[in-house]
Amino acid sequence: MKILLLCPYFYPESNAAAVRGQAFAKYLSKEGAEVSVIVPEKSDIPNDTIKYEGCRVDRIKTYNTIGESHHFLFSLLYLPFSIFELIRKIKKNKPNLIIASIPSPFLALEGLCVAKYLGVPIILDVRDTWIAGMEVHEGALRNKIKILLEKLICSYVDLIFSVTPLQKKTIVEVYNIPQSKIKVVYNGADLEIFSKIKINKEVDFIHLGGARVYYDTLNLIVAFSYIVKKLPNTTLKFVGCLDDNYTEDVKKCVKKLDLFDNIILLPQIPYEKVPIELAKARIGVISLSFNKAFEPAIGVKTYEYMAMGLPTAYLGPSNNEQYN
Repeated sequence: MKILLLCPYFYPESNAAAVRGQAFAKYLSKEGAEVSVIVPEKSDIPNDTIKYEGCRVDRIKTYNTIGESHHFLFSLLYLPFSIFELIRKIKKNKPNLIIASIPSPFLALEGLCVAKYLGVPIILDVRDTWIAGMEVHEGALRNKIKILLEKLICSYVDLIFSVTPLQKKTIVEVYNIPQSKIKVVYNGADLEIFSKIKINKEVDFIHLGGARVYYDTLNLIVAFSYIVKKLPNTTLKFVGCLDDNYTEDVKKCVKKLDLFDNIILLPQIPYEKVPIELAKARIGVISLSFNKAFEPAIGVKTYEYMAMGLPTAYLGPSNNEQYN
């Protein structure tokens, strides 16, 4: 069976969206499927065709590529061209199934158009909905269009994967999608990569993922400062920090609270190095904003902490998927 994955992120990228796509590619291939992957071109990643776990990975110019450096409306004008390019790319080796991943619905929309043109079934893999995404992205018009597109895509795909039962419930209620059309496919941890490693402990707490509004990182820093007042040598390491405005706000908070000796902000690292960083820590940290839009989420880091045998400390609201 030939399966095409349309992923907004993929190896060598190491965020949660990339990890889920890589897991699909690896384990579908192990089950005997002939898997190919198409990813949007990125300005900071080589566009060469590569092999990942036996799967061919191509990067092509899509709406997402144009959106990196151009206005939203200009990027929309490129959409028909990216759909045509996608059709041209895959029609010679027509897949039996397409799996398109969101958030950011445009790649999935391109995939839906191609699937209908080629007459093949398509599954929408919903890692995060734009119902949550609009809470951390500016632009009222852009967010409204993306919500409408996400609803349209959910209505016309053949099947939907959601990552939690509450996310499934949200899609059913907000987009009026039949429950029978949605299957819960949880995230997880690759046990071939994540397992207990005996190594000297170097930090007390570790947080996979950089500073984000979604994680309510500023509140986490303040909470951590109370621990430091009681235990001055306690350390907290963030892995995967970006160079953005919110991270700058976090750095200012660290300076204000005099936590430079206690908090380590690491940039993104290759995915295969993440288990080593986890093994150096005593406790994994998860924090989550109190925004109700984020209630359906369970961070991928949760499963990775569990696989490494790390105790987990949680800061955030109760009565949501992460807390449960």
